Amino acid sequence: PHYQVYLNASKVPEFSDDLTELECHIADKKNLEANVRFTVSWYYRTNRRSDDVVASELLAVMNGDWTLKYGERSKQRAQDGDFIFSKEHTDAFSFRIQRTTEEDRGSYYCVVSAWTKQRNNSWVKSKDVFSKPVNIFWVSEDSVLVVKARQPKPFFAAGNTFEMTCKVSSKNIKSPRYSVLITAEKPVGDLSSPNETKYIISLDQDSVVKLENWTDASRVDGVVLEKVQEDEFRYRMYQTQVSDAGLYRCMVTAWSPVRGSLWREAATSLSNPIEIDFQTSGPIFNASVHSDTPSVIRGDLIKLFCIVTVEGAALDPDDMAFDVSWFAVHSFGLDKAPVLLSSLDRKGIVNTAQRDWKSDLSLERVSVLEFLLQVHGSEDQDFGNYYCSVTPWVKSPTGSWQREAEIHSKPIFITVKMDVLNAFKYPLLIGIGLSTVIGLLSCLIGYCSSHWCCKKEVQETRRERRRLMSMEMD
Repeated sequence: PHYQVYLNASKVPEFSDDLTELECHIADKKNLEANVRFTVSWYYRTNRRSDDVVASELLAVMNGDWTLKYGERSKQRAQDGDFIFSKEHTDAFSFRIQRTTEEDRGSYYCVVSAWTKQRNNSWVKSKDVFSKPVNIFWVSEDSVLVVKARQPKPFFAAGNTFEMTCKVSSKNIKSPRYSVLITAEKPVGDLSSPNETKYIISLDQDSVVKLENWTDASRVDGVVLEKVQEDEFRYRMYQTQVSDAGLYRCMVTAWSPVRGSLWREAATSLSNPIEIDFQTSGPIFNASVHSDTPSVIRGDLIKLFCIVTVEGAALDPDDMAFDVSWFAVHSFGLDKAPVLLSSLDRKGIVNTAQRDWKSDLSLERVSVLEFLLQVHGSEDQDFGNYYCSVTPWVKSPTGSWQREAEIHSKPIFITVKMDVLNAFKYPLLIGIGLSTVIGLLSCLIGYCSSHWCCKKEVQETRRERRRLMSMEMD
C-alpha cells in the first residue's frame, strides 16, 4: 500500500500545566487491499542546542491486534491519566498531555504501520511511514509579581480609621488569582533586637477572610480586608490605638489553576511599607518594682510593689487605667523563661495562675499608681527575679480609650531562707526523747538480767575458828 502521514498540533501549550494535543492523520492512500489495517507508534525526542544525535524515546506502540504498549517514559503518567492515547476514527490517531511540564518540551513524531492479514488469519506488518516532527516549546520566563501599597489618607490621629490599598500586577502567570496577608512590623523594647512581625488578617484565593494573630478581644471587628477589584485589595483598621504604630505591608501570593479545582503557587511578593506613626506629646509612663522584704524566711509574707510614674502632661486619675501583670523567673539569672503569676486588667478583674506548691498569691491596687503583689506562706520555690509589666490606657478628648505601649520594670531578686532553729527543733527533741527512753530501757534490761537470769550460787568452805598458836608452840 501507498499512503502519507501528517502530524499537527491542535493544541499548543503556552504555560506549564497547559494541555497539549497532537493528531496523526493518514492521507493519499493508494493500492489498499481489503484486509489492511493501520496502527500507530508515538515517539519523543529531546531538543538539543548542539548537533549531537539524540535517540528517540518510545511513548506507546500499537500492535496489529490493537493492543497498546507503553514505553518507560510514559507508563506511569498514562496510568495516572496524564497521557492519553486514542484513535479518533479510521485514519486519525491522537495523543494528549493533560498537564504539560517543562520536561515535556521537545519534538514528537508518529509512525503509522500498515498490517496485512494472512491466510492463517495472522497480521504481518508490511510498511512503516514516518511523519515530520512537531516541536512543542514555550519560553519559560520567570514569574513576575509586583505589589504597591498606598495610603489614601496620610494624616490621621489616634482613634481614627487607618486605610491601605494594595494594587497587584503580574507577568508570565497563567490566569492568576491572589491571596493577601496583612503584616505589621512593630519595634521591640530592646533596640538591639529585630522588629517583631505579626500577621493580622488574610484573604485567600477564594475570597475567604481569616483573622490571624489579631488577639484584641475588644476590637474583634476592628479590622477588615476586602477585595475591591480582581487585582486590588483594601485593608481598614477602625479606632486605631497608639499601640498600633508600626510598618504595615501586603504579602500577596499568585495562584495558577491546575486540573479541576486545584491551585498551584506561582509567585509571592511583599509590598512597600505604610507607616503608622502617632506624633503625640502625651505622657510618658515608667514602671519600677520595690519590696521591703527582699529576703524572707520560709513561711513569711512577701510584698512586692509595682509603682507607675508619669512624666510629661498631667492626667486626671479617671483618665488613666492600667493592665498589670506579674512575672517571675525562678533562677538566679534571667536565663529561664518568665512565668506569669497574676494579672489585673484595667476593669479590676484579677486572674491568678495555678501553682504546684502551697504558697498563695494576691494582687490588688493600693493607690492610683501602685499595685501590690503578696506571696502568702512563701516556699523555697518562690525565690527568683520578679518584675511587672504595665500597659497604660489613656482616655482621649473624644472619649475613646487609647492603649499605650507596654512597659516592663527592672527585676528584683527575692531570696527565701530557712529558719534553722524551727527546722531542727522538733528533730532534736525527738532524738533526745528517743535516746533517753532507749537508755532507760537498756538499764532496766541489764538490771533484771543480772538479778534473775544470770545469778550463780558459790559455795565457800567455812574456815575453822581457831586461835592463833603462839610462836613458842610452833
